[in-house]
Amino acid sequence: MKKFNNIDNQIKLLESRKLRILNEEKAKENLKLYGYYEIVNGYKNLLLKDIDTYKDGVTFEHLFSLFKLDSDIKDIVLNITLEFEIILKNVLAYEISKKYGVIGSEYLKRENYKGKRFFIKDNSKVFHLDILLDKFNLIKNYNSQPFKHYRESHNHIPPWILFKGATFGNMYYFYMEQKAEVKNSVISTIFGVSIREIEEKNELKNLFADGIALVYQFRNRTAHGGRVYNFTTYREYIRFNTIFHNRSSISNKLYRFGYGKNDLFTFIKFFSFMPKHLNEKLNIEVRSILKDYLSKYPEDKNMLLTEIGVPPTIIELDLENIFDVTMY
Repeated sequence: MKKFNNIDNQIKLLESRKLRILNEEKAKENLKLYGYYEIVNGYKNLLLKDIDTYKDGVTFEHLFSLFKLDSDIKDIVLNITLEFEIILKNVLAYEISKKYGVIGSEYLKRENYKGKRFFIKDNSKVFHLDILLDKFNLIKNYNSQPFKHYRESHNHIPPWILFKGATFGNMYYFYMEQKAEVKNSVISTIFGVSIREIEEKNELKNLFADGIALVYQFRNRTAHGGRVYNFTTYREYIRFNTIFHNRSSISNKLYRFGYGKNDLFTFIKFFSFMPKHLNEKLNIEVRSILKDYLSKYPEDKNMLLTEIGVPPTIIELDLENIFDVTMY
């Protein structure tokens, strides 16, 4: 059983492990506010010499700066995924309305969608589409606004209103249930490329599907408080893709070593295909957060960028070149 340790004992434990504390009162305050587990157990591994001892000269303030860096990255990742969710909902609502109309009984017909994805529960097939349609029909009957207003004033709830009640996960799975025509139109709008180019290049279709799965996992990670700067998704990853990986400076060989698959750098580079303002916002914010941290701890650069997933071929470049927005 893990015993309770008061703040004074936490400080003593850290000092016994050769962690210097420059401002004990501030350290106590931060431990009380954020917790030993969050600050220490979450970020100590990069600063340890061995299992129980910190590297020479490492301070609590250094450890807390790493915790703060990750918190700031979490904030921008969450904000970007929230904005992307709005875009995905509205673009998908537009294409569904154009194709199937705005009346729920029409656009929510099962035959409009693929309906082939399933999982096994209690020895029976459960189709993702059926779960989604049940969820959407439930949203139609919500008594909160704007659903109630549209139901009572317009006698129907169009897709762009319905999707306000859906989660990012609902939208990800619903996109995957779309047939080719709607999918291609969604990709065309969000990536800013022609339908013809999408039809000719399967890599763009694969990239969008893989990318939104990656975004979904990073969104869940930020929402539930886990580390983000060195997070790698478990199942979801971007398949090797010459369009994407050439832009990310990742060769087939580097890909086989794990680069450009499922880390923060891959997440950031996926947004280089997104509307310009999203790409700029994400890169500029991440760059600023890293610059602030590295101004205090420049010796951490290679270690930190490696954890983020930056490939070794570009790790020595300036942050402006690694997280460049001018070329896209």
